[in-house]
Amino acid sequence: MKIQSEHPPLQAKSVLRFAICSIAGTLLFLIPLPIRGKSDLLVAASADYLTGLLAPALPWILTAFFTAGALVSLVHFIWPVPFLERSSLLRESFSMSLPKLLARIFGAAFFAMNALQIGPACIISPATGGTMYSLMLSLAVWHLMSFYLFSLLMDFGSMDFIGTLIQRIMRPLFTLPGCAAIDCMASWVGNGPFGVVITKMQYQAGYYSRRESAAVASCFSIVSVSFCVIVAKTLHIMDYFGSYYLSITVSTILCAVILPRIWPLKNVPDTYCPDTPAQCDIPAGNGTLGRAAACAAKKAGEARLRPILRRSSQTALDFFLGVFPVMMACGTLMLIVSEYTPVIRWLAIPWEYLLSALRVPEAAAAAPALLVGFVDMYLPAVAGSTISSDVTRFIIGSVSIGQLIYMTETGAIILKNRDIFGLSFPRLAAVFLLRTVISLAAALCFASLLF
Repeated sequence: MKIQSEHPPLQAKSVLRFAICSIAGTLLFLIPLPIRGKSDLLVAASADYLTGLLAPALPWILTAFFTAGALVSLVHFIWPVPFLERSSLLRESFSMSLPKLLARIFGAAFFAMNALQIGPACIISPATGGTMYSLMLSLAVWHLMSFYLFSLLMDFGSMDFIGTLIQRIMRPLFTLPGCAAIDCMASWVGNGPFGVVITKMQYQAGYYSRRESAAVASCFSIVSVSFCVIVAKTLHIMDYFGSYYLSITVSTILCAVILPRIWPLKNVPDTYCPDTPAQCDIPAGNGTLGRAAACAAKKAGEARLRPILRRSSQTALDFFLGVFPVMMACGTLMLIVSEYTPVIRWLAIPWEYLLSALRVPEAAAAAPALLVGFVDMYLPAVAGSTISSDVTRFIIGSVSIGQLIYMTETGAIILKNRDIFGLSFPRLAAVFLLRTVISLAAALCFASLLF
């Protein structure tokens, strides 16, 4: 961020737009409220309600949408369609390389097989394609609403206000702009995949460079608090929830401090989105609060509805045509590998020796449970639930949340947008392994104090 030499006067209209939109966005995305007897985000509760209303039709709507998208993409790949080429909105969604086209086709095919319950058992099994199919249905309405409503936080000054306030903390600690805190909060109380998507949106809006986007996506797009509770219940460690959650918090902070400073995140180019000015210029003023308010008011005053709706529509179209099918294809294939092959057990052998050397009880059972987290965030809890040692189950639960890179969710989205995040599959795997090592060290420390 740059410092301007002048402090422009605050306009009442801009300040009011910033205040109203920020309050609305905060209530929607950042503050859990008591809703129908439980604590939940307003946007999540609304999405769950709409998902319930659409439950009979939603599978067929998504099946038709994914199938049509795959067919149009295939036709456009073979014979370019002039209409699609003339529209910038559609050109970006349907013009792609062969690997992305294949991922879109396989994703649409896998989703249709599970909706119709036809095809090989390994694809429509509840443990493989069925898991991804259910995940797609649960996330569809949530993300569609969020793409449009999150503009209340991103386009009307909230990012600029928070970013300016905590810039002096975020830069020295995490080498990131202050607005990364918004990503963290949205993920923490919402879900990780949405954190990655809003990071992409913020890169395109000029808030992050490619390096910063990669660091935020792989360090701050954490799972929600509610999912941490689910993991704790599955592993029967709710009696230690305070220590378990503190371990997760410490490991997350350690990863966010260390990883942006080392390979592979350090090697991602520190360049901004082409033709997009870096956000935001910080006006000089008498104090941080005054500068934050001026920056936020400036952003709110410049916000225009039509460009916001266009960008949100482009993001939504790209997500449903591109990201969802890739998640379905990658997630299903990774779950098939985990469920039907010994690959995970082979790869876990070095981890078994490491855990044994660290005197972790039942190391042979714990090693595959830790490694399978690369496939899906819930699999470690399932694999570790039968382990008798409280120490080992505590370690598995803490590490599985800290790993963050799950190929059924955040990993697939980052990989699909590797032109933005600069992380190929090997580099993404390296980030996962580094996060596992750091989270394991934190979990071992807490386990030694607790047990």
